[in-house]
Formats: sequence, structure tokens, C-alpha cells
Amino acid sequence: MGENEINGKIFEIVKEGNKSFVATEEKDIISDTVGKVTIINNYSKDQQLVATTRLLSPDGVLLRIKSDIKVPAGQSLSVEVYADKPDEFTELEPTQFIIPGLWSGLQDKIYGESKAALTKGGFKVKVVSQNDIDNAAKSLADELYNQALSEVDQQLSITEKLHTKVVKREVISGQTDTEIGAEIDPFNYNLQQKIIFVVFDEKKLVNLVKQRIEQDLPPNKQLLGLDTSSLNYNLEKVDIVEKVANLKVEASGLAALTEQSGLFSKEDLVDMSEEEVKKYFADFSEVENVEIQFIPSWLRKMPGSAVRIEVVVK
Repeated sequence: MGENEINGKIFEIVKEGNKSFVATEEKDIISDTVGKVTIINNYSKDQQLVATTRLLSPDGVLLRIKSDIKVPAGQSLSVEVYADKPDEFTELEPTQFIIPGLWSGLQDKIYGESKAALTKGGFKVKVVSQNDIDNAAKSLADELYNQALSEVDQQLSITEKLHTKVVKREVISGQTDTEIGAEIDPFNYNLQQKIIFVVFDEKKLVNLVKQRIEQDLPPNKQLLGLDTSSLNYNLEKVDIVEKVANLKVEASGLAALTEQSGLFSKEDLVDMSEEEVKKYFADFSEVENVEIQFIPSWLRKMPGSAVRIEVVVK
């Protein structure tokens, strides 16, 4: 293993899924229709109904269907309806309808039913928006990712499950069975996604990063600490066959000048007052703060010998 390498595990998982999603936007349909009624056929034979077939509500409101339909035995179909007397119609809450044109013995087996209020001037329908499709894609991608993550965790030991996971997700294909603006609810979305997991012990990587930073620091500086919260990983390249991954690591830390730095030449500080010492170090951007302690405390100047001056870097 090279000096810039640590051990880890690599997984590549391809997941595919298909799921139904609801449309969230609505569109007003302005026409002479007042809405839709579901024709229910509980009879043993198919039932053909022609346009203008009458539907009668329990309180005497008469509607007519707008188009020819054939309702298979044991099934139901929705059809647009309009008011027989448009000027008198305002609104009708969900209800059942008999079909007066049918033989009375069939009217309890073949009938109409409205699931939403019927309103004069038109009605609202659900339509698929770009936002609906985008949300469907994200939701399904996250669901497939969680499935893949669960599969990976099943292959890891208890300790390895706590290790850092760098993930790369790639959509292989994603498509819906509808288009933007379509009057369909729900709609389906199909997605195929490739997920790569690189699992490693972050403590070992942090130690490696520290070593690299210390190697790159100039001789007059020392690393005081690494901010682990600043670590940022970018998975640049993965070879699944060779089980090798290249990670670009960004990190920030705190470095300080060493006591051997030329800035801290004790000879330069001989016989200086407190203000002169502070002014001396103020010219160096590397120095953030200067604290001066005289021993004994009644002294007001640095000693006349550099041997008696002590410099501590914090």
C-alpha cells in the first residue's frame, strides 16, 4: 500500500424501480359540461350507452352524457356529462343517478355515480406538472438509494457500519408514462440508478491528511490542529475491478510559527519596552496576538541578554 493510501471497501449497486405518483396541479376545464359521472355496470352483460343518454338524480336533476360509451360487464367507466337545462343548473353534490332509459329491472344494476361536486361552467382536473415529474424522480432516486445503502450495510461489520461512506449516484435512465400538462392522475415514473459507495475509516484518513499538510508546511511553521468538520470529499475515479478509488480531500487546519522561526530572534528583542515589542511583531501578518510577561513584574523593559528572554508560541 502506497504512502497516500488507506484500506477501505468499494460497492457498486444498480437499482431500478417503478412507482405511481399523484399530480398536484389543477386545470379548469371551461365547457358546457358540468363534470364527470362514473357509470357502474353490475350486470352480466356489457352495456352500450349513446351520447345524450339521460341520468336522473334523486332530487330530479336531469343530466345527459356527452359521448357514446360501452361499459363492460362488472366494470365501470367515467363519462363527461352536461345539464339538460343549463340555465337552471347551478351545482350538484356527489350523488347517484338512475338511467331512466333502461328497463326498470336493470336500473339498480346499471347506474351512475358522481364522486365530486358537479358545477356549472366547467370543472377542475388534475394535470401533471414539471415539478411533479422532478419530485417523482428525486423521491424514487432517494428510495432506491436507501435500498442500496441497506444492502451495503448488510455486508459490513458492526465497526465498518460506523465508517465514513462517500457516495456517488448516477441516473442511468429515468422516464415517465406521461407528459407535462397531461390530464392523468396518478402517473408512473421509472428510474434506473447506479450507486457507488466508498467505505473507509476516517480517523486513518485524517492522520494521513495531517502528515501531508505537515510535509507541505515550510520549516518555520507547525500544524496546531485539523478542523475535521471542514473535510470535504470528491470521488474522482473508481475502478470496481481493481477495487481502487481516488478521493480528492479538502481540509482546513490551523498552523503557527515555530519558536525557531526567524521572527522570534531573541537578539532583536533585547532592551525593548513592552510597546516596542508589540510594535515589532505588529509588522508580521503571521502574528495574531502578543502577550508579554515580565519577571519580576516590576520590570518595564526586556532583559539586556537574549539568554534571559523566553519565547513561547501558542
